Amino acid sequence: MNWKPKKWIAVVLGLFNLPLAMLYVVRPLWAVIYVGAALLIGLANVFVFHLSSAASGVVLTAIVLVGTCHAYRLATKYGAAKPRAWYSHWYGLAAVGAFLVLVFGRKLPRQVDSSEVEVVFDSISARKTAGGCLPSASWGLSSL
Repeated sequence: MNWKPKKWIAVVLGLFNLPLAMLYVVRPLWAVIYVGAALLIGLANVFVFHLSSAASGVVLTAIVLVGTCHAYRLATKYGAAKPRAWYSHWYGLAAVGAFLVLVFGRKLPRQVDSSEVEVVFDSISARKTAGGCLPSASWGLSSL
């Protein structure tokens, strides 16, 4: 059977889930490369940018746009004589997506706890009155 990936499906998958777009156009190595790039950006966000999401957000957006264009070009240049892998079918993509949700789904709902904490102090500074509160913010995983 002569199957070629549809370009519009590759673009939609690329915009919403880039690794699934690479699996759709039968390029699993590129899917792993894009996942690795996203993980490196996330680690850089934590350790280098110190939770300044503006820089990493721009980089992640650029990776998604470049990857979407890459998926479109791969779908355009796909040879009709190539065999179709199981993971490029709709049920293969659904199985891979469900597996990723099962593996990483427990950690996704965890979010940074940004609730304010009030510390009661007894005249630790000349400018503060005894019995007053010092507002501060805590951050970290809320469900650890």
